[in-house]
Amino acid sequence: VMEFYNVLNGFLVHSVSRIHRVSWEQVDSPDSMRLGMGHEESIVGTIRFENRIVMLIDFEKIVAEINPNLSINVPEEAIENLGENIGREHLNILIADDSAMIRRLLNDTLTRAGYNVIISNNGQDAYQKLLFYADCLKENTLKQQDKVDLVVTDIEMPQMDGLHLVKRMKDDETLQKLPVILFSSMGGAENRLKAKRVGADGFISKPEISILISIVDNLLGITSEEEE
Repeated sequence: VMEFYNVLNGFLVHSVSRIHRVSWEQVDSPDSMRLGMGHEESIVGTIRFENRIVMLIDFEKIVAEINPNLSINVPEEAIENLGENIGREHLNILIADDSAMIRRLLNDTLTRAGYNVIISNNGQDAYQKLLFYADCLKENTLKQQDKVDLVVTDIEMPQMDGLHLVKRMKDDETLQKLPVILFSSMGGAENRLKAKRVGADGFISKPEISILISIVDNLLGITSEEEE
């Protein structure tokens, strides 16, 4: 039984032979191996142990395909009602999510609003991009395409989870200034409290993506011409 999008979902399995507990540091991104045509978007991570490779399935994608009513989408009016804006085209949003479906949705939503998007499929890759940004900033060699103005990250991801990523950012003298939003299907009160404890500037449950742009705009000080 799993909870996605504030809905409990049950999956029927043949049997359970053993339960393994692993940390996200032990999980590799699926692009580290060739999975075969058609499987890449169904797998969010791989684990190597006991001479075997175990694949982690993208259950969010499966739920969305089984029940389209639970699929995350952004209403057209949410984008159309943004109004003219000043400044979005010069701002870069780093998104980190292990689901190809969610990365595509976030990318489409943010780019349609006028933002530039940098994509990572796990927390470690996102952190490396942020460290590169911080180094360039310190050395005064920062290029526009490497600049990061805000981070949107999932919680559960291979190699480094979102909570760990946020904590590292907030512990860094340079990166702590960046606003960061946790965007997760695990939208319970406990996860919202954890997000607050590590210093996240916002938390969005994945069914609530329609409010993403307004929260990003608010954190970056963007005001539409209609509001002005």
